[in-house]
Amino acid sequence: MANVDAGGFDVSQWEPQEMGASRSFTDAFKGVRDKRIDWYVVETNKLIIRLEKLLGYEGQWQAMDSSKRKAFEKSIVPWAPDENVKFCPTCGDKFSLAKRKHHCRMCGTIMCHRCSEFLPLSVARTLTSKGSHTSSPQKPKSHHRSASGGSLDEEPQFRICQECEKILIRKAASIKAKTTKPILVQLYEKLRTSIIDVEAVVPTFTEMAISLNTGETSFNLDHASDIRMKLLKMYEIIDLLSKKILSLGLSSESQPHPTQMKLQRMIRQSSVAYLQDTMLTLPPLPSPEQFAKLKADREAAIARKLEDQRQAALEEQRREQERKEHERRKQERFRPQFPSPTHRGVEDFQQRERTVTRESVGAEGWGPSPVAAGVAAANNDPMLQQMDIIRGYIQQAREARKYDEVQMLENNLRDLQSEYWRQQQSDMQGEIDRM
Repeated sequence: MANVDAGGFDVSQWEPQEMGASRSFTDAFKGVRDKRIDWYVVETNKLIIRLEKLLGYEGQWQAMDSSKRKAFEKSIVPWAPDENVKFCPTCGDKFSLAKRKHHCRMCGTIMCHRCSEFLPLSVARTLTSKGSHTSSPQKPKSHHRSASGGSLDEEPQFRICQECEKILIRKAASIKAKTTKPILVQLYEKLRTSIIDVEAVVPTFTEMAISLNTGETSFNLDHASDIRMKLLKMYEIIDLLSKKILSLGLSSESQPHPTQMKLQRMIRQSSVAYLQDTMLTLPPLPSPEQFAKLKADREAAIARKLEDQRQAALEEQRREQERKEHERRKQERFRPQFPSPTHRGVEDFQQRERTVTRESVGAEGWGPSPVAAGVAAANNDPMLQQMDIIRGYIQQAREARKYDEVQMLENNLRDLQSEYWRQQQSDMQGEIDRM
């Protein structure tokens, strides 16, 4: 009794069965496939060689009359005898006075005019050229005539049969596939080029935006705005290219391969992530009113720093003069001659100078360069030391292209020089009066 379940189905028919006798036809399939490939390669090479022979005598061939041209074509490709063919091998119609016989210039077979195809001379040149881009031979129109009877205003053509046309079309498609990049690759290359262009511009724009937001005048605000607009257009191009890659092939009848669709989605996702990481993190630019205010605040801050520095230098000069006067009086009281100068005063001044520099200049100001510090240490006069330090500041500001600060530092240097020469003249006048 059959084993029937509640639904009325025989369960035994779903039980696993043993594998019966089997035979592999892989080798037979490979043999048939290899024979067909060999036949296609041989036939294709024959047609290309015959085309090369016809094109080798192109100048003479076009100058020949109808009878000589046919004789020349027969010498390259033997034609099938007319008496052996009564029916068209393609459509099966019987030849008559109204339905004439025509020969294929590639293989020599006979066909009727309706079953004839025509290979333009330009396409024939492309097929015989090595490694060049080509397009498939076009389907002939009903009024086209063969090369032996074409009109003067038409491009010369070779009459060929439909079988030869299929082989040449496959050859043209093969050459096109080797020499033409897929549309996906072309779009991705444009996408990569746009990303590289963006990465080359972003650092420059970031430096300009940071400088302008601090009130510096090293860059122009209008130029920075133009660069920002250029970046936004490039980001838009990247977005459009990634969207086009994502929708590639979806509107056609034959859907792309799942692997290709997955690749397109990954390209779109990476493009969106790149836009989020770079476009959304671009520093903003100040408006013209904000930039004017930032510039004025920066100039005022620099002026305050320079004024504090000048006042500190004058105070240090006053203290140094008091110390010198005290030393002079002490020496006149206890010693007949002035002793050699000690380095203690210089060291005290250098320590106080470093303290004043840190307090007045701060983390955002200039620091004395090693050369300027060495020259300043060699001078005992604090005014000369201060002028040497300011010269170092001016050099650093010029190297950083801070021209507004250079002007302020130069004004401060001129004030110190004027004060120094005034004091020198006053000291000399005092010496003269004592004498």
